[in-house]
Amino acid sequence: GGVSGDSTVTEMIREVDVVAPASDTTEREEWRMVVGRWYVLACFSMLSFCQCMVWFTFSSASTQFEDYYDISESTIDLLLNWGAIIFIPSAFCIWLMQIYLPIQGLRIAFWIGCIANFTGSVVRTIPCWLDKDIRQSDKGVWMLHLGQILSAMSAGVVMTLCTKLSVVWFPTHQRATATAIAYTSNSAGTALLFLLTPAIVSDPEV
Repeated sequence: GGVSGDSTVTEMIREVDVVAPASDTTEREEWRMVVGRWYVLACFSMLSFCQCMVWFTFSSASTQFEDYYDISESTIDLLLNWGAIIFIPSAFCIWLMQIYLPIQGLRIAFWIGCIANFTGSVVRTIPCWLDKDIRQSDKGVWMLHLGQILSAMSAGVVMTLCTKLSVVWFPTHQRATATAIAYTSNSAGTALLFLLTPAIVSDPEV
């Protein structure tokens, strides 16, 4: 009887030793998944936030930018419209990417959007570092157009992948919240831009 009892206790200890680490591992993996999905949403929302700020930059203080770059109101309008123009082919490319790359397509599209928006922002700043004659020449203006076009490429990412991001990363009961955050971040970028830009850019030469 003693031997049988000892063996039973030994088996129970072994089960505890085996089950406990597995349970801890499962909890850690679940926690990492919860944190990870909100981190992914934060990164995507930040891209959407920044993309919309870049998109509406010139329209947020059009008079000052017209004087600074010596451009017309129609040029300001075209700089804004590049977002809608480039969105159509970029959204189509993102759609094809999700079809032919169903597993990695979301991540690849996100990085394309980040690189395009960052590169476009950098290109737009180049005229600011040049002499006034160059900044207000055709070369300077074309740099503004190129920067806007590159940035507009990321619009196809932030405006079309919100729902897929929610479906891939979030459970059913959280998808509406995740989608709303992703979409709202785009508008939040515009709202903050129009609040800050007039206060910062009061003098065309600043």
